[in-house]
Order: sequence, then structure tokens, then C-alpha cells
Amino acid sequence: GGRGGRGGRSGRGGRGRSDADDAVDAPRERKKPGPKPKPRPAHEDEDDSGRSGEDGVSDDEDDYANGFSRTHGRDTRGLERQALQVVMGRGVKRGLRVETELGSAYFTHEDETPFDIGQKLRIHGNTLVSLNSWYLPGLKLRSKLKAGTRLWLEARFDDEEEILNDDLKGRLEKVMNALQRHRFYFIFAQPVDPVALNIPDYFDVVKTPMDLGTVANKVRNGAYKGDVFDFEDDARLVFSNCRAYNPPGSDAATMGDAVEKEFDKKWIELGFVFKDETREMPKPPGAGGDEMRTK
Repeated sequence: GGRGGRGGRSGRGGRGRSDADDAVDAPRERKKPGPKPKPRPAHEDEDDSGRSGEDGVSDDEDDYANGFSRTHGRDTRGLERQALQVVMGRGVKRGLRVETELGSAYFTHEDETPFDIGQKLRIHGNTLVSLNSWYLPGLKLRSKLKAGTRLWLEARFDDEEEILNDDLKGRLEKVMNALQRHRFYFIFAQPVDPVALNIPDYFDVVKTPMDLGTVANKVRNGAYKGDVFDFEDDARLVFSNCRAYNPPGSDAATMGDAVEKEFDKKWIELGFVFKDETREMPKPPGAGGDEMRTK
């Protein structure tokens, strides 16, 4: 669905009762005052000990959105009653993309996670975390959500775009850091020099050279704003060039396959989806306990 109009930076004003998280107050009969019930959160910490989750990623690795700086939600003022009901998830089907007056949304089934929803809808799960952490404080990639929790699916305002781009850069740096720690990274760290390597036919085979050092520089310079698949395309180009020039089973081809396997693993750990829907998902190293579960 489309993003609709943008609200500009005026969205950084103080938060009021008008944002989309607030329910509409209906008149009630006056009752005797009693203890206020504790509101049930959309998710709760099951274990905040810092243990790794099922993907082996610790809290500080898969959650950049704790610094989410928005101070105003999506404004429900002026919505007609029926439109407001849809925004609040009343009477809408769960587990599907829903178009509302305030943007595309998703209302969860019990125990669904941003990671699962992202893979299902082919939206980066980490985008869902960044975009919705202001509404759901502490939201993480594998937080288990209670039924009916609303997640916004796309940025609608400038401040939302801003935080998505900031978080994206941080996550891409995490991917590059993982590759740079790999023992075979060094052969892909710089552009191929056919003279130094005595391979004069290299550019006859490889028409669009690329190296991971160039990719890392583009990440540092913020070149991948907007479409994260541009980053994946550049990284994949390094590995496909390696396969194109080096025969299967050669040392170089084997090392390229190993580094690409590490890329796939970190890509999924951090909540991205593959551009190629047919690419096989890497298997997680084991189940863990950093999830936040509905009680």
C-alpha cells in the first residue's frame, strides 16, 4: 500500500491523547473507586538476562530501536468512527496486511514475532521493530506478541523515515563487521588487481567488478538509504564474480562460498529478508531465551 501524505517534522511535538495508540473513551456509569488494574502489555520480558536468542543474537545486536526518538504517534483526530475502528483493529482480520486511513498495518495472531511477520510479508523484520518500538517499548525482533497487537508496516512521516535510515546503517555495519571477522575476508577486501595477480583475462570474464571494501565504504557513507536490496546486490556481486572467474572446488571459489554463507547467516539474524525468495534460509544455531513472551 502507499504511504499516503507525509507529516513532516511537526510530528516531533509533545504526545497527546490523539495518537493512534489511544482508545476512544466511551461514557461509563460512575463506579466506586477501586484499585486500578495493571495494564497488560503487548509483550513482556520472559528473560532479561542477556542470553542469546534462537538465532544466537544478543539483545544489543538485534535491537537498534531502543533509541527511537519519536515523540508523537499517528494522529486519529478527524477520523470517522468506522475508520477509527479499523485503525484500532476492531473487527479486522488478524494475520493479514490491512489498509487503514493512517497507513498499512498488521494485527497479530498470538505469539507472532516481528521476525516471523517480516518473513511472511517479505518486509524486513528489523524495519517492523524500528517503526513500532515507540508504540511498543522494548520491542525486539523475536518478541512474542499478544493477539491483536498492531504493527505499522511502512514509514509515513519524516521522523519515521529518519529513524529507519539510522537503524538500517547500524545493522548494515553489523553485517560488514561479521564479514570482516571471517578468516577469508581478506581476499575480497580490495578490488581485484589483474596485474598483481597475473590474471590478465579477469575483466574479460568479470564485467562489473565489486569488492567488500567498497561495500563497507558505501555503508559508512550512507549510500544505501531507501532500498536495502542495493546493499545485498552489491555483496552478492562480489560472490557471483568469484564463482564466475574461479572454477568450482578451487580455493578461491571455496572461500567465496564460505564468506557468502556467513553473509546469509548474519542477514537473517538481523531481521532482513532475502531479495531472492527461493534462497534457502540458514538454519539457526539453536534455541535460546531472549524472547519477550505474552503472559
